[in-house]
Amino acid sequence: CKVVILSITCTKREERVMKRQRDYCPAGSNPGDAATVAEEASRSPQPQDIMCSRSRRWRRRQSPVISPALLLAVVVLFISPASALRGAIQQQQDSLVTVTDDASGVTTDSGGSGTGATLISYTKCGLDGPGESGSDGLGPSGHNSDWTIVSQDNDGQYRNLPEALEAGHTQIYIKDGTYEISSSVIVGKHNRHLKIRGESRENTILKFTGDYSFLVIFDTEDISISQLTLDAKHANEQSERMWEVIGVVSSSDVSIVDAIVFTSPKMYGIFFAGPSNRYADGQETIDAYNAGDLDRGNMVENTIIYSDYEGDALTFTMQRDGRVNNNKVTKGGISLFMNIDTTCNQNTVLESETYGIFVTVPARNVYIQDNKIIRSRNSGIKLTRQIDHKSEETGEILTPKTYRAGGIKLTGNQIFDTHFLGIEIDQTHQAIVTHNSISRTDYSGIFIQDSDHISIQNNRIEDFGVGDDREELMKWNEDHNAGIYGDANINGANISNNIIIDFLSHGTRYGIKIANPNAFVENVGCVVSQNIISGDYSHEEISTPPTTVQEDNSIIS
Repeated sequence: CKVVILSITCTKREERVMKRQRDYCPAGSNPGDAATVAEEASRSPQPQDIMCSRSRRWRRRQSPVISPALLLAVVVLFISPASALRGAIQQQQDSLVTVTDDASGVTTDSGGSGTGATLISYTKCGLDGPGESGSDGLGPSGHNSDWTIVSQDNDGQYRNLPEALEAGHTQIYIKDGTYEISSSVIVGKHNRHLKIRGESRENTILKFTGDYSFLVIFDTEDISISQLTLDAKHANEQSERMWEVIGVVSSSDVSIVDAIVFTSPKMYGIFFAGPSNRYADGQETIDAYNAGDLDRGNMVENTIIYSDYEGDALTFTMQRDGRVNNNKVTKGGISLFMNIDTTCNQNTVLESETYGIFVTVPARNVYIQDNKIIRSRNSGIKLTRQIDHKSEETGEILTPKTYRAGGIKLTGNQIFDTHFLGIEIDQTHQAIVTHNSISRTDYSGIFIQDSDHISIQNNRIEDFGVGDDREELMKWNEDHNAGIYGDANINGANISNNIIIDFLSHGTRYGIKIANPNAFVENVGCVVSQNIISGDYSHEEISTPPTTVQEDNSIIS
């Protein structure tokens, strides 16, 4: 047998999470105990089973002042030679998406995601809805000899997907219909170069009624899933062991395109775990990243995720050459952990229960561009170090505060009505933050620390610091409220050509603020130039250390 370790991340609502939670394990299990493994294996006749093991603590997210706790679930998959897997893994400004009280973009749907469930109406938010699948019409028509047909009627070779997979077919076309699936669908090394395609995204529905994970892709390559709906709303919520709708581990060139995913309250959406089965927590995982041993070429594009789960809906962990583009995510965030050469572009994240987009370092050449983030309960975009891999000897975080991630670009993003900060940036070198539009944040628009030679240019930030006007979800030092706030160690920053406007005079402290150096703060060599600042600020429009060059800024009262 083979033991494979996968990890997934999940969060409770940030106002509720002020303490570390225990690892999520089935009642009565003893994580990692060999006897438990044997007991788990013997109690069920199924060839694959799940038991709970030690935690892979991928992250515990933290703000500059507080550290909302994150629950980390752990999955260990026990696999017999004859089996594969189970388990795993927001009126403001025309330039932003306009959402009013009359057209909040939130509707109550009695069927689409369960009775009384809350969904985002993409039409009210000016977005395309899931009714437009973008089908290119490709399928078995004219290629009948190449495709294996799954149909509920009697016009296909198989009546369900698992049977076609077990028979070893590599091009599977599923006709429209609702197919109930009661156990995990496994795509393993024997299923390489596999295409699974539905007849239409909205009407080819795979409905999961079991527990564990819905679709698990493990130790394989060149897998395409497209043009179908994976519906886990009706999964067995009585089960204590439910993980994600789609879990991918140790696999490359996996594409999930033109799909719709519904989660249950206990199930993660889409989780790419990277090669997490091959490395132990701590230095071993950091070494693997440094050596470039990452999964490659994976992508999620043109996919809609409706999440009932209080955490991330889509995560890329330890990926290289990855693409997370043009997706629409409701009630969950997007996370990129320790990625290289990865894009996260043109996604829409609506009413995330956590961050809009969360990125951890070490990382290199990660591009976050042209995304729309609306009403997230934490910051719109956050980039910070991966703090969960620690030295076994000292307990110190293995990614040091001196580490700087290169090739980070945050451009053209629209961030609206977030309940913490607009953009948080930590531990970067020559990062580019440009042409972003940020409106209605509880506190600062852009917050920077521990970043060298960062370029913050041509951003528009307005009506920030509105936290006093509504329910406080996150604690914050309001002396740090500014359109742009440089906290510590932002040497050589170029802050120029930004428009910072507090239309509604929320009593925000500063337009631009760079903290004065002290025993713990070194902010030297910065330039603040050609910015336009308007509004009523309780302290100063611009406040910087003596070493900062200020020139050609316009203050409009």
